[in-house]
Amino acid sequence: AGCIVIGVAVAWALAPGGAPRPIAVQSALAGGLGLGLLSAQKARPSPTQWALGIGALVLAAAWLHRF
Repeated sequence: AGCIVIGVAVAWALAPGGAPRPIAVQSALAGGLGLGLLSAQKARPSPTQWALGIGALVLAAAWLHRF
């Protein structure tokens, strides 16, 4: 269930309302996700910590996008 929620949150961040974001924003999100996955291999945080962290980042990005 957590993976589904994260997938929906990332999809919503990339294309809110069905309109895709500019390629620069999509590239930044993809790069951040890649760096996060690389760091996950070293630090070994729990899946719950990753889900909470990614959720917080998505909420912060959505909040910043409104301004």
